Amino acid sequence: MTAGPLFKCTDFYGRQISYQGIEFSGSARDVFWTRYIEPFLENIIDHVVTETLRLSAEKRQDPKLTLLEASSLLKSLIHRAFRRMADVDRRLCGKGYPEKVPLRNTDSEIAGMEQFLDQRIIAELAMNKPRHWINEFYDEHPFLFWLIGFLITAAGLFLAG
Repeated sequence: MTAGPLFKCTDFYGRQISYQGIEFSGSARDVFWTRYIEPFLENIIDHVVTETLRLSAEKRQDPKLTLLEASSLLKSLIHRAFRRMADVDRRLCGKGYPEKVPLRNTDSEIAGMEQFLDQRIIAELAMNKPRHWINEFYDEHPFLFWLIGFLITAAGLFLAG
């Protein structure tokens, strides 16, 4: 960032971030660590949870089991993302000598993202109502229920008449 072409990237909201001729410290480092990656991760979490629920319904799988598996995989993604950010931070702060700079502790950032994920999973599980076998049977054979209703009505009219 201190030499060479302009460094440019776009944040989650489409805003341009650009730096040139400065060290990776102060505001540049603050931008990197202050809600830069979190909106991307939150968006991924939203899409994965939504798609997991859709697929579990389509495949008639227990959403609790599929959401817990997705949560585990998403937590792995969160850890990898912050581990990578800490490595980038170390390289940029080290100015060519990353081994001279301690690796940034990202436990609080990881904990915050895991809390966001856990709250989303808990909310989805709380809204999930288990389906009874009769609901499943009705979804697969609605005509039988209409036929039974018709036969009961016809029998009632026949007996009354």
